[in-house]
Amino acid sequence: MKYRVGQDMPYAKASRNKKKMFRFIDSFLDVGERYVPTSTVFEKLDAASIVNYMFSHEFAVGKVVLDTGCGYGYGCGYLAQVATYAVGIDINSRAVKFGKRNFAKSNTDFVVADATHLPFRDDCFTVVVSFEVIEHLSNNEKFLSETWRTLNGNGVMITSSPNKRISSPNREIPINPYHVKEFYPHELRELFEKNFDSVRVLGKRIINKDYLQATSKDGWKRIIVKMTTKMQSNILGMLIIAAIPIRMRLWVNKRTLPSLKPSDFEISNQNVDEADTIFVVAEKPKAKPGSIIATVT
Repeated sequence: MKYRVGQDMPYAKASRNKKKMFRFIDSFLDVGERYVPTSTVFEKLDAASIVNYMFSHEFAVGKVVLDTGCGYGYGCGYLAQVATYAVGIDINSRAVKFGKRNFAKSNTDFVVADATHLPFRDDCFTVVVSFEVIEHLSNNEKFLSETWRTLNGNGVMITSSPNKRISSPNREIPINPYHVKEFYPHELRELFEKNFDSVRVLGKRIINKDYLQATSKDGWKRIIVKMTTKMQSNILGMLIIAAIPIRMRLWVNKRTLPSLKPSDFEISNQNVDEADTIFVVAEKPKAKPGSIIATVT
């Protein structure tokens, strides 16, 4: 069963024709918004993508886990190794089919679903992870409300999103056309504090010195990085990227920049404002979001 797309997709605020174009691109082509795994071995995949799930690993041990916006399912499959049960959802049916085919286990399930209309009963998950999803949604509060509803009383949500200070500084509309709204760290904290009791905001950054030098120096490597960033900010550029075979893109990346390992990333509460990506770890409160707790003494 497929669930309605609604108003909460990347193309929600685009013109009618652009919406159709984004829907086509999102359904049939890989434009870099979802990482396409080139191996079924988790450790061989892109370090920037798998490090999010490695961070969440200890939270998932013995728990019932939901991966909202699971993409092609590699992360959900990884967490299922230690979780009691793991469910991955994504709006893209092709991605969900890929996950079922390559990463399904006896304790996993993959479902086509909308992050703001979850097809699950209340209090059924212990941990919800959602990486680089919230910036694609126009109704963020509905997304968090649905997540809260499906988490049990001791539930934890772990999410990440680009740091607007780095990705789209001083811009109301994000540079990436697939992003509806990006957040500064304090904005993401305030949003989560409306719904959750304990909110920790962390920053994810690259600490590999060779990589940082390659992206900061002038020269052909820097030019390629800038060109790729520019192409990802418009529809034509996205189509060109999508037309390039995955293996060729990987070859160019390897020739352009030093390869990264999970150990080349740091996720901490140090200098969060300067981090490329914001991480939030939020614990569910005892009361429903928006309700008033009265104590009688």
